Amino acid sequence: MKSPPSDKQYPIVPPEELRCVWMSAGVLSYQLCDREFDCDRCPVDAGIKKQQPRHQEKKAGPALRTATLADGLFYTKNHCWIRQVDDERIEVGIEPGLAAMFHLPKSVILPSPGAHLRSNETCSWIVLEGGALPFSSPVDGMVLEVNRRVVDNPVLLSHQHQDECWLFRLKVAPLTVRSGGFWNKERATQEYASDLGELKELLARATRTSRSESGKTLADGGELLQTVLDKLGSREYFFVLRNFIVKKSK
Repeated sequence: MKSPPSDKQYPIVPPEELRCVWMSAGVLSYQLCDREFDCDRCPVDAGIKKQQPRHQEKKAGPALRTATLADGLFYTKNHCWIRQVDDERIEVGIEPGLAAMFHLPKSVILPSPGAHLRSNETCSWIVLEGGALPFSSPVDGMVLEVNRRVVDNPVLLSHQHQDECWLFRLKVAPLTVRSGGFWNKERATQEYASDLGELKELLARATRTSRSESGKTLADGGELLQTVLDKLGSREYFFVLRNFIVKKSK
C-alpha cells in the first residue's frame, strides 16, 4: 500500500503564489495575496489592524536627530543592529534613530520560533497608522525566540533603550556575523547621519508637494516628529518612510 503524498511533494501553497503579509508572520494560517501587497486597500488587512490593541499615546514626539549607537554591536545598511550572544546565537533589532521615527507603532509582527530565515528575506513588519513597514533578516538562521515585550507593547520600540528592544534571536552558523561585512559603531554613525539627511529632504519634499509650499526644509537641529506628522499626515508620512526603508534594504 502506497503512503499518502507528503506536503513536500504537494505543498499546500504553490511556490508561485504570493503569501499575505499576515500569513507570512503567522497571524493567519492560510491567506494568499491577490492585491500585489497593496495593504491599504485590503479588507483583510483593515480587519486585522482593528483587532490590534491600542496603547497609551504620548503627545510629544522625538526630534529628527541621529541617535547614539551602542558599542559592541554590528549594524546594517537598512538600519538594523546585531548583537553576537555567542558563536551560534544573535539578537536582531532596529537601530534607535529609525525606531524613534515610527512614533506610536500599532503592532509588531515577528517570525514564528522555529522558522528558518534567509538573508535579505522580509520576515518582520512594524505596523504604523498608514500601513506595515517591512524589515528583512540580516543573515540566514533559525528563529529561537521573539521579544514578547515588544509584541505586547510596540511603543517600547520608539521610547525604550535598544538593549530592551531586540526583535528576535537567531541560531546561526559560526562566524556568520563577523564575516558578513556589517558596520561597526563608527561607520554606522556616519552612514545613518547621511541617511537622516536624505530622509529629512524626502519628508520636506513631500510636505511641499502636499501643501504646495516651496523653499522650506527640515532643520538639522531636530524638528519634532509630531510636527512633521501634523504637516504631512500619517498616510503620506508612512509612504515616505516605507519607500526609504525599502530603498535601504536593496
